[in-house]
Amino acid sequence: MSNKLKKCKFCHSDIQKKEKVCPNCGRKVKRHGWVFPLFVVIVLCVAFSAAVNSKSSSGGSSASRTTLGKAMELSVEQEATMIDVFTQCGIGEITSAVKFQGGEGHTSYHLKDKETSAYKSGTIVVWVTDETKTVESIYFKDHDIYLDGAVVAQITDFYVNSTDRDNYRVAAQLAVNQLLNYPDTAKYPAISGWVFGIEDNIVIVQSSVKAKNAFNMEDNLSFQVKFESGNIISLILDGKEYISQ
Repeated sequence: MSNKLKKCKFCHSDIQKKEKVCPNCGRKVKRHGWVFPLFVVIVLCVAFSAAVNSKSSSGGSSASRTTLGKAMELSVEQEATMIDVFTQCGIGEITSAVKFQGGEGHTSYHLKDKETSAYKSGTIVVWVTDETKTVESIYFKDHDIYLDGAVVAQITDFYVNSTDRDNYRVAAQLAVNQLLNYPDTAKYPAISGWVFGIEDNIVIVQSSVKAKNAFNMEDNLSFQVKFESGNIISLILDGKEYISQ
């Protein structure tokens, strides 16, 4: 059987394939297996991929960090400036932002924050300069909130916040119950079935109640209660006014 030979990669002498050291030049000629180098390559690839994905994920998160920033395509600085204006106007964290219309370098957006989201007609309208993303004006229910770089009114002057809504709802129910034949049968809708508003510092509360009448039949009655400084000044039940000041 012929001997298996190989070339020394250093002096090119013919040596036995099984030799680990070249007998001619004394250099080590035994190669490492391919498993370890491959393992190193895999580890490096995985580490590189993780770093790239992490950076990409961070960038994506920054781009869509809030509903406001995503809808208006704001930079971090632009968003911070706009939120500062909103805070001065009494506007809270934005929960909804939709582009409405635009033209000639200006765009309007319809926004809602955590409080105004409960109002069907409580849309915050914001006009923004397209190039600089600067707030030009803010309106709420036809009321001027921000004009010409200045706050002209607090948005909280034109809606009932969540805490006060609960208080007014309870007060309205107690007043309506006094007019029912069988108040213990009264059924009021959830908060979504109530409407709250403010006009000239008068709080207006509207809803309905199901209750049995004098004939032991269930009626569905609409009502409206008006409050001034926390006191009831008007109560209309089923079209009839019972309290008027």
